[in-house]
Amino acid sequence: MVNQKSRRIISMIDSRDIGLVSQWLKTFPNLTVVTRDGSPMYKLAIELANPNIVQISDRFHLIKGLSESIVSILRRILSRVIILEKIIDSSSKKSLKKRFDLTRTDIQSGLSMHVACEKNKISYNTMKKLIALNEYELIDYFTDKGKENRLIKLDEKNNIVKKAKELYDLGFSIAKISREMELDSRTVKKYVQTDFNFTIENTSRESVSSCSHYNSKIVELIKLGKKTKDIYKEIVSLGYENSYSMLKYYVNKITKSGEITADLSIKRKHIISLLFTDVGHLKGITRGLLMKLYKLHPEVKTLLELMYEFKGILLRTRTEKALDAWLLQAEKYGYDEINSFIKGVRNDYPAVVNSLKYKLSNGILEASVNKIKDIKKIMHGRCSFELLKSKSLLLESWR
Repeated sequence: MVNQKSRRIISMIDSRDIGLVSQWLKTFPNLTVVTRDGSPMYKLAIELANPNIVQISDRFHLIKGLSESIVSILRRILSRVIILEKIIDSSSKKSLKKRFDLTRTDIQSGLSMHVACEKNKISYNTMKKLIALNEYELIDYFTDKGKENRLIKLDEKNNIVKKAKELYDLGFSIAKISREMELDSRTVKKYVQTDFNFTIENTSRESVSSCSHYNSKIVELIKLGKKTKDIYKEIVSLGYENSYSMLKYYVNKITKSGEITADLSIKRKHIISLLFTDVGHLKGITRGLLMKLYKLHPEVKTLLELMYEFKGILLRTRTEKALDAWLLQAEKYGYDEINSFIKGVRNDYPAVVNSLKYKLSNGILEASVNKIKDIKKIMHGRCSFELLKSKSLLLESWR
């Protein structure tokens, strides 16, 4: 029990029994107003202690109760990843440089960076980094560093070939050149051929990864927006025996090549986040995607609007008439989870209405509970409830 004005803990009880809680409350005859969560047990205990006490249902717990009901519905009606649009576009197979050039052109023509990036399938953060570079830095960024290294190695190999040919022209035998240059005789025999020379084409080796056996499945999972760890679990079940790091490299190579374009999708967890956060503050979702989702799943819009309207009534409108209208409207949709919440609100109707009339809340109490939990952790396994109570109240007296 916490005093709303002084914000100090007054007393504690180690029971939830209605009779014991009621007797405990009777020891405080000056109680006139109590804030609490929606527990029927506390409601009944307060009524038994003193029916004249004004009970206020905590607004946070009301919003939490409705959000849990809506989350339950969303998890039932939506898959983890909702495919909004199937993308079958061969023109999307563009290199990073090509996509950067197209995006930059679109921005110069008046499109916003977000829209241009979404249109050309390039990460917003990557585009932001690249557009800050000057032309010389861009040339260096898009230069194939691996190719440069391969050309240097080619020159070194061709110098060895040249030396082997020079010795052969001087009359050295294959065996002697082999000993002189510490090369295999078969290698020397190949080097001294008139038309032999190393080139990019004859030195390239097509690497075959063990992941390539599962390429079609990996591509399918990438398009569904699956994370690498989920792809790994999936192909392990199909017989993949190599390391996670090898798969991670293979997936990164596919996604960065621009050859695979994921289906336009949205994650269920981002929809759930909209219950508490505005769409403008979420990275994984845009208003455009949300509009597409509403067309496919209009019930999602209904559920989100129910949540927004309820929060508006509790925090802004604060009228009993608006609450009654909301209850009637929400009941018509026929969701079992929401109807269960509405039943709880009707059973505790006077306290819910009081939450609109009074500005008091359980915030101070919740903070005090956290403080007591910290004290309890420090005393874990060594002290009784009475000592915990004494220590908590003593600390309050020092404030």
